[in-house]
Amino acid sequence: TNSAYDSTKHVAESQQPSTNANMLVGDSAVRKSLSFQWVQVFGPRPEIKSDDAAFEYASVLFAAGISLLFLATKAHNAAQPGEPGEQLKKLSYNTFLQAAGIFAAAEKLVTTLSLPALDGVHDVKPALLKAMATMALAQAQEITVDRAISKNNAQSLICKLARDTCLKFQMATLTLDPEDSTTGGRLGKLRFYLRYKTFVYESVAFEYAGLMLAEKKNESGSSFGDAVAAALRAVVQGKMAAQESKKYA
Repeated sequence: TNSAYDSTKHVAESQQPSTNANMLVGDSAVRKSLSFQWVQVFGPRPEIKSDDAAFEYASVLFAAGISLLFLATKAHNAAQPGEPGEQLKKLSYNTFLQAAGIFAAAEKLVTTLSLPALDGVHDVKPALLKAMATMALAQAQEITVDRAISKNNAQSLICKLARDTCLKFQMATLTLDPEDSTTGGRLGKLRFYLRYKTFVYESVAFEYAGLMLAEKKNESGSSFGDAVAAALRAVVQGKMAAQESKKYA
């Protein structure tokens, strides 16, 4: 695969902005000098307010991460077959990595400065920020899977990439605060979306595992039954994905 699609996590970490949080540590007068108000993406309260500059800093990073996710998705959806489409996919891939780096930086800021929990505030919770960073990495990896399939790469490679993508979406799901992700609203829909994507890529992984087993059954000694079992598992995971899609749609 193209080097631009490799080392996803390493590249995402390099996208993290410098938080330069020293001026906000401790009882800094700068940290508590102003009051800030933001509109939440997640959470039951639409507007939230704090007199902590660390809250403002984390909220700005969160908003930047959400904007990058929107731009990355828009670029990917606009991609058509051909060279211009490939460039849009690379732009989308890199933008997803930038979003992952932004969310990771926000989580590090909130954790380092021990930002106190605010009632009804979800956007700057460390668990949600970590889940968003992991999700953005998974979305970047989706483009890698799509590219590997379109290039007719080896079935073993596609299976491995799909499995890795599945695990990233699964990790994002598990990272969410269980209480937050079962309360409904946008957080509930986020959880359903992550579960949907987990099942989709688990299905893809089993599909290509089945194809690989069917092709190599004589070499490896595996039976044709193993290939059929993998294919059936792919169908089951696909049906589960369809069920989850109805919940978040």
